[in-house]
Amino acid sequence: MSRLSPAYAQRGVEGEYWLVNDAQGRLRLMLIDGATASEPAAVIVPLDANFPARAAAAARLWRVAMSRPSRRSCDSISSQKRQRLALILRALDAHQCGETYRDIARALFGATRVPADSAWKTHDLRDRTIRLVRTGVRLMRGGYLDLLRHPQHRNAS
Repeated sequence: MSRLSPAYAQRGVEGEYWLVNDAQGRLRLMLIDGATASEPAAVIVPLDANFPARAAAAARLWRVAMSRPSRRSCDSISSQKRQRLALILRALDAHQCGETYRDIARALFGATRVPADSAWKTHDLRDRTIRLVRTGVRLMRGGYLDLLRHPQHRNAS
């Protein structure tokens, strides 16, 4: 671990908290029981539902500590999914502010695409907007944790 140097370090009751930069962003770690970067280290990985993600993070730490080339994360969110999540969060935010589905659709898809008359009741953008809001509510109620899990353990959203 001697090759590691923290971008940020803070001492706490349990040990020393570090943020280490690598090609994929920041990696959080905690040195416990007086461990230092100059000594051999071990990683504690609980055998729980999040084991695959934790093991991947441990492998990432090993690559950084050993100055190995970083791998592109195989579980990164695609740009299409990222765009959908942005729409979901915008729809949820507007819904939480009391906006109507029609107003949300206008903000997300443009006023020209949203019919002003009774055609709105059967329009596909109405259904899509409702689904975006419902998904946002589900994420808000804890479903966002699925985004953090390893790809094989994620629920489809």
